Parts: sequence; structure tokens; C-alpha cells
Amino acid sequence: MPVMDGYQFLKKIKADPSLISIPVVVVSGSNDSKAESEILKLGAMDLLKKPFSREVIIQRVQNIVQLCEGIANMSANQSLINDMPCSMVIFAVGKMIRMTFASDWFVKEFDMGTMNDVLFRYEMNAMEMFYVDDREWLEEKIRMAANNQEMIEEEVRLQTGESYSWVLLRARFVYSKDEENYYYISLIDIEAQKKI
Repeated sequence: MPVMDGYQFLKKIKADPSLISIPVVVVSGSNDSKAESEILKLGAMDLLKKPFSREVIIQRVQNIVQLCEGIANMSANQSLINDMPCSMVIFAVGKMIRMTFASDWFVKEFDMGTMNDVLFRYEMNAMEMFYVDDREWLEEKIRMAANNQEMIEEEVRLQTGESYSWVLLRARFVYSKDEENYYYISLIDIEAQKKI
């Protein structure tokens, strides 16, 4: 390239907030694996090595477009959920039950630490957020509902530090992807009603 090389171009485009979300596919004639690794670390979505076939280019671009559309949809959904005036989480129900998102409201209302703390804690086993005596029956209920893509409504105890809070859990099936069923879950604090 006459003005700058591919590395400089990639660094420049990824440093500009107005351009950072544009997916970049790099075409190279090099077989250097270190250069390939560096290009991907700089933010390229893919690397095509010369010579390549038309079919490969079309398929890779289609894959990137699908991925970017999925990320945009997820981001829009998470933004919408974050604006809801209640505690919301997203569960992916498959081999495991994972938390994939938690609203700011959830993190604050139940004093769960930071968003990153919450996602790190429950990304592999979301059932751990519930009181230990409720985990087994609730997991069974969630799995049965997920098999039929049904809605769930249950009073359950949410683990909060050393104690727990009663919540009304409402889970609504949203979509399936990669052998997982995704649920939007609202958690409404009912602790005061339980004390009456």
C-alpha cells in the first residue's frame, strides 16, 4: 500500500471510535504465522491468504455479516433490558445453565458487586445465584420448561451474600441458538410480602 502498510491501517481504523465497529478482512500473500497472529490481535475479523477461491471469500464474508448482525441484535436487546425498571438477567439453557447478561438494576438491587463480578461468578453455572435448597428443584423446572420453550413463574430465594432474598422469578423463552434456549428473566423482590 503506498501511504501506509496494512498494520498501520488496521491500527488507525481500530483507534477511531467512529470506525472501530467496521469489520476488517485482511488479504495477504504471506505464510508467516506471527504476522497472521499480529493481524488478528490488532482486530481483523479474518485473514484470507492468497490464492483463494471466490466461494471461500463469499462464505467468510457471509459468516462475518451474520456474526455482526447477531452482535448488534444482542447489544440492542441488552440495552433494552438494561433500561427496564426491574432486575433482569438472560439465561442460556443447554448442557449448562449460564448467565449471559445481567442488568445494572439487578447488580445494584441485590448488591452483587460489579457487572463483571456477576457475569464471572455465574457465566458457567447460573444456578449458584439461588439459595442452595432451591437450586435442584428450580434447575429441574427450568430444564423442563426449556424443553418445551415454556414460560416459568416461581417464588424462589436469591442468594445475597450470607443470606437470601425472596424473589418472584418470571422467565420467558426468547430464542434458540447453538443448542441452547435463551430466556429473559425478571426477578422481583418479594421479601417484604414473605415477612407478613
